[in-house]
Amino acid sequence: MSRSKIDYDAAESEYVTGSDSIRSLATRYEVAFSSMAEIARKRDWNDKREAYRASISETALANTRERHVSEREEMLDEAIKLIRASFYEYGRQLKAGLVPITPKDLATLVNAFQIISGGATSRSEATVLGVHITDSGTAGGPDLQVLRELERLTRAKLVGPGDGRTPTDRLEGPRLN
Repeated sequence: MSRSKIDYDAAESEYVTGSDSIRSLATRYEVAFSSMAEIARKRDWNDKREAYRASISETALANTRERHVSEREEMLDEAIKLIRASFYEYGRQLKAGLVPITPKDLATLVNAFQIISGGATSRSEATVLGVHITDSGTAGGPDLQVLRELERLTRAKLVGPGDGRTPTDRLEGPRLN
């Protein structure tokens, strides 16, 4: 089954870049499997195949990423052009008196501009007032009556008027420390 001259370089190239087994290559090249396997072991065909496949995978992944980024950039560019054209058309119609503008419309336009320009799209604020006072029980301690009045005024300021009840009524109930 042995031929006089075997092109092991060609067999190696087929093995590394293809999916044939060493046994199938030995059959195709008409050489004993043991001879082909010995050459493959000495020349590290398996390691070369793994490295080749890894490089193909990395290249394919890089190409996919690049294509995805390009498509996303193109999509964003088209979206910006569409939004810009919509702004111009809306402005033209406003100027011509063809459409009314409401505060909600204006807020939507500002929000769209913020999204396009990468700015914040919402804002929230919170005011927190925390006071911790302990009665030391000494003659020089805080005047509790003054502190209670300060608490009442603070609660009235934080809760605010509106339902006809006093601030204390609105805040009655269990208090968390």
